[in-house]
This record gives sequence, structure tokens and C-alpha cells, in this order.
Amino acid sequence: MMNQNLESIKEILIEKYIQFNLEKFNDDSFLRNKSEFVKLLEEKFKKDNLTPIEEVMALILLNVRARMNLLRGGDFFNFIPQCKVKRYRVDFEIGFLDGNYVIECDGHDFHEKTKEQVIYDKKRERFLISEGLKVLRFSGTEIIHDFLNIIDELCDFFESEYIRGCLNYPKN
Repeated sequence: MMNQNLESIKEILIEKYIQFNLEKFNDDSFLRNKSEFVKLLEEKFKKDNLTPIEEVMALILLNVRARMNLLRGGDFFNFIPQCKVKRYRVDFEIGFLDGNYVIECDGHDFHEKTKEQVIYDKKRERFLISEGLKVLRFSGTEIIHDFLNIIDELCDFFESEYIRGCLNYPKN
């Protein structure tokens, strides 16, 4: 049941991304090449060794990137899955403007099952923050049940970061 639900969510997010690009570019080639696009995504997910929850988050981030880049007229929102940050691997590192952000997908089985896992995650998060990264955490349940709202939440967050960056940017 869970895998079927995840596949449905991924399908919705892919459709949303394709629809967004269709509206943005007024080009239906995305629709004609949908199966090829899905195949490329699946290969990328496999190569990056993403968990099912991380696959959903990657699709969420594709949608966020498309919206942010259209809103701000550039390609300055990028993300890297399973990125190494010194001695730790993060689920996603996001480069946005001059800042770096981390998104962590916290599935119950890995992140909250034992006291040791909780301690490890807290130490790791403190280290990432000490390196100047902003850490955004989403639970697996949240990713599955609220994926469309996460797109809006992340777009709002990065739009706020963009405005804050513009206000703090020195003027010549």
C-alpha cells in the first residue's frame, strides 16, 4: 500500500512539473516525451541511491526550482541529492543566491527509532549549522501527506530569503 501511495504521489508531482513547464513554455513536447523524462528521473534516482521519500522530495524540489526560477527570471536555485558536506552526507544541498541550505528527509525508521540515532542527528545538525548551512527538516509523514503544501512552503521560504538577501545586499 505504501509503495502504491508513493508512486501516486510521484506521478502527481511529475504531472505538476510537466504542466508547469507546459504553461511556462507553451510547448507540448514535454507531454510527448513524458515517458522519456520519467525514465531519466528513475535512472537519476537509482544512480543517486535515493530512498522513496527522498525521490518524492527530489520531485518537490524540481517543482520549487521551476517556480523560483520563473519568478526570479534566472537559474539560481539548484539542488544536489546525497551531497557530502565534510564528514557527513546530507539528503539535499541547495544552492540559492549566496547561501547554502540543507534539506533532510526524516523517515521514522532511520532518524527516530533509537536514542542513538536522535543523538547522532542532533550532533550532525549542529555541525552543519556551524558550517553556515541552514537546515530544513521534513518528516517522512509530512512529505507523503503534505507534499503540495511543502512546495508552497519552500517557495515562500526561498522568496523570503531572496528578499532578505536583496535588502542586505550593499548598494553601489
